[in-house]
Amino acid sequence: MSLILEKHDSLEYFVPENIKTPAIFTTRLGGVSGSSGEDKSSPLYSLNLGFKDKYDDNKNVEKNYKIIAEILGFSVNNIIYAHQKHTDNVLICDKKFSRDNKNNMLALPDDYIFDAMVTDTPGVLLTARTADCVPVLFWDEEHKAVGAAHCGWRGTLNKLQIKTALKMRELYNTDLSKLKTAIGPGISKCCYEVSGEFYKNFTDILGDRVKIYFKEKDNSNNKNNKYMCDLKGVNKMLLLDLLGEKNIEISQNCTYCEEELFFSHRRQGEYRGTHAAFIGIL
Repeated sequence: MSLILEKHDSLEYFVPENIKTPAIFTTRLGGVSGSSGEDKSSPLYSLNLGFKDKYDDNKNVEKNYKIIAEILGFSVNNIIYAHQKHTDNVLICDKKFSRDNKNNMLALPDDYIFDAMVTDTPGVLLTARTADCVPVLFWDEEHKAVGAAHCGWRGTLNKLQIKTALKMRELYNTDLSKLKTAIGPGISKCCYEVSGEFYKNFTDILGDRVKIYFKEKDNSNNKNNKYMCDLKGVNKMLLLDLLGEKNIEISQNCTYCEEELFFSHRRQGEYRGTHAAFIGIL
């Protein structure tokens, strides 16, 4: 099983083979953002899925979400857009989040601060938005339930991926030994340079087994040593005990390296687009 790159005209996205419900990880390709349709030099080009008033016209972002909704067969009004602030909060998206007949598109109120969400409500499309952080999607085929999590380094350290899976077990009676998970594109070990303090923080909290996901940049004993971190690998490690190897798919794509395919906060800074991972039940 792997993540497969699929194309529809100019739209390109990755589909996890182990998840048999609508689920994708977007790239930067296939939208309407940027100064013109062909200006690939724009930091927002072209499928920006983050509402950034000072950088991108929100009408462009809404059009981009409509493109995704149409491809996946959902109402754009039923895409759940919570506000992510690197928390370990999990939003439960029950029937009240189905908004087909209401003129209330996308973003929830500002106090909806959640970095993960779960649902068993058909027609609701969950999101996790990233631009180097690690998106994680969950699918419980038996109970027709799904989850999505935005795992930056803070979310990873706070075990948001585990908390999302456990929330699905609590709410939907999910059998974790059968829960399918896909870890999407994010910054990879080749490009994710972190400090010695960052490394110590991870080893102090997650233990020595996390050390294999870090590579020291030099052999000196300087306390300011830099390390290269495999954040996707850390997320997989944390999920392995719960789910088992056979249930986890992980992307090999690096959002920093693959400039033509992905946005990257570390490469581009604040002025850049945002990807999203989507999952739902029809």
